[in-house]
Amino acid sequence: MRQIIKPIAIFVLTIIPILAVLDIFVHFARQADWDADAAIEEAAAYNVEIIRDDYGVPHIYGARDADVAFGLAYAHAEDDFETLQSLIPFYRGELGRTIGVDGLPIDFLVQWLNVRAH
Repeated sequence: MRQIIKPIAIFVLTIIPILAVLDIFVHFARQADWDADAAIEEAAAYNVEIIRDDYGVPHIYGARDADVAFGLAYAHAEDDFETLQSLIPFYRGELGRTIGVDGLPIDFLVQWLNVRAH
């Protein structure tokens, strides 16, 4: 029995660090693809107006549905950026990196449904 367990343990102990290094490399490679200037330029394309009333409730007006959706996300980010930031790994299919093994089924579903493309 030990003859079987020892090679499996050695394999697992060698593959885990390799996968961890690969995961770090992929994370930084994706991060390098993001361009802040391009994001600001894309955001300027939306025609939206956010007016807050006396209670701080945002009223969002836009020419198209996409403009209003952008305004809603912007107002939400102003009000509660921490929640939005915690949801980013969920929508990217990277929740397993954040919360561990419990996030893997969600990551699988996001990749399987190709959520990012839709």
